[in-house]
Parts: sequence; C-alpha cells; structure tokens
Amino acid sequence: MRRSAKRSIPRLSAESQRLVNVSQAIASATSRLEESAWKRSLDVSLNKQLKNHHQSMIDAALDYLFGADPSAYDVLVEAVEANSEACAFEYDGQLYSVQLLALPVLAWTRFSIASGNLSTDVCNGLFAHLHAHILASDVHLAVAPTLYAIEQLPRHHADVFALTQRMGQAALEQSQPQLALEQAPTAPFLADTRYLIVAVAVPSGAPIFRWQMDEQIPVAHEKNAALQAWMTQATPLFTRFLPGCNVELLLPQPYYFACREADKRIRPAAIRAADYYLTQSLGLVSSELHANIGSFCENISGQVDEYRHLASPRTERLERRQPVCR
Repeated sequence: MRRSAKRSIPRLSAESQRLVNVSQAIASATSRLEESAWKRSLDVSLNKQLKNHHQSMIDAALDYLFGADPSAYDVLVEAVEANSEACAFEYDGQLYSVQLLALPVLAWTRFSIASGNLSTDVCNGLFAHLHAHILASDVHLAVAPTLYAIEQLPRHHADVFALTQRMGQAALEQSQPQLALEQAPTAPFLADTRYLIVAVAVPSGAPIFRWQMDEQIPVAHEKNAALQAWMTQATPLFTRFLPGCNVELLLPQPYYFACREADKRIRPAAIRAADYYLTQSLGLVSSELHANIGSFCENISGQVDEYRHLASPRTERLERRQPVCR
C-alpha cells in the first residue's frame, strides 16, 4: 500500500537503517541464493520489530524507501505484509505454519449494510464449508465470529501480526479466538465490503488450500471449482446476516491480498448500486445520468493515483474540467 512522501524524513534509527540496507540488497541481488540469504535476514529483523510492536521503525524505513528507492520499497512492503500475516508456531512438539486469511463479502443495497457478531449457526456453517471446499485436509482452523467493515480491521502491520498470533494459537488449540478489534461505526455506503477473518495452521511445509493437493490438476481449474462451491454453499449464510443486500463472495485468500482484491472488485458494484439508487429515487433511466470523473494524486505534478466519479442527473453541456488533486 502506498505511503505519503510529503512529510520530511527524520534520521533513521539503526534498526530502520538495517531494514533499508537489507531491502536494497535484495533488490540488487544477482542470484537466487543471494536473494534467499538476504530475505532470511530481513525476515528475522522484521519478526523482531513486529513482535516488539515497533511499528514506527518499520514505517520510517518504508517512508524513506518510498521516495529514495521504489524497487527496495516494493521488497520491504511485501516482506512486512508476509511476516505480519503469517508466522511459525511450535505446538505439541511439532512446528506449524500459520496463515491469516480474509474472506471478502461484497454487498450492495439501498439500505444499510450490517456488520458485527455472527450467530453460532452461521459460524459453524462457514467452518464446515471452508473445510469442505477451500482448505486442504488436516488444516487447523479458527474463525473470528464477526463480520468486519474495513475501518474495523487492524490499521498497522504490528496489529495484524498480533492478530495472526492470537488466531493461530486458537486454531491449534481448537478454541474460540478472543479478539478485541475496533467496533467503530461503519460509513453508510450503497456498496461496501465486509470481511470474515480466519486463521489456518498446518504442519510446516504442508498445503493450506485444496488446490495445492494435486499437482496433476491445473490450479486455475481447482480454484474456480472451489470458488463456485464456496459461493453456492456460503452465500445463503451471509445473506441471512445481510438482509436486503445483494451479495457476492470472493475466494478466501491471505489477508492483504484479499483486502486489495476486494477493494478492486467492489468498485463496479458501487457504480451499479449508485445507478440503481439514482434511477429509482429520481424516476430516471440510466441514460439520463451523467458521471463526472476526476483524477486524484498526491501533488499537482505527481502521477495520478486513482480516478473517482460522481454521478448526477444529466444537465446542460458541462464545461471541461481539469483533473483534481487532493
């Protein structure tokens, strides 16, 4: 995720400088063996900072590299995400790998989109369908019994790391995870994403997903079959919690990837929801609507970061407008 380069960068601490140096070494490595050695070193450093909740040291390194070395920045941000959403656990004399997953639920409606605690029946059903259609055999699973909006999820890598630790422990102990995530009020959007958070634990080196179990079958085919089964079986459980909403499920994936994918996929749904809302509220047809599109960037001369639109009833010919910068 991009970070603002506006503020001045203070002198880096020794730990932040180490993260910078190793990330640059990985970006400039000329062999796979060299790269692997540097990555192990980076993982050790990041694990130490995340475990001690030293988010500021990680942020300082990211802020520096964002402006000074984009290639090394990409290396570091990928490593930070990977180390915060996954970890290793020794449990009952065996080493396990833990992965935090997000299960995105795209929802759009003219009414409010719910978030909050799920019933035991819904949680049990989702638990069963994850084992039946998504996860490999012998995977330990913990399900957070809450459907979260994006603003209720952890904001910092160290917080995600702590969540992964708690959820992973619950998965191995087969207990209910005890979470204290933020329960902030959600913004009233016509289309929005909700997330179910789960953690899986497997013996080190064992597969996590069903499509990893048979190398003879194309992965794309297995993923598509898993998604179709997941949508068929799990959609009724989510629509029970989200009355009056159209719902689309995405494939459960590692935490950060799933959040980014959901953010991209909700945008077409938001346009359809806005179109429906305006045509129904104003008694118009879609052809009578007009969309103004503006480009947004961090500074006037900078690269465009994203485009945003504002739909409104069609009026007289609109003057051409310059791109908007925030």
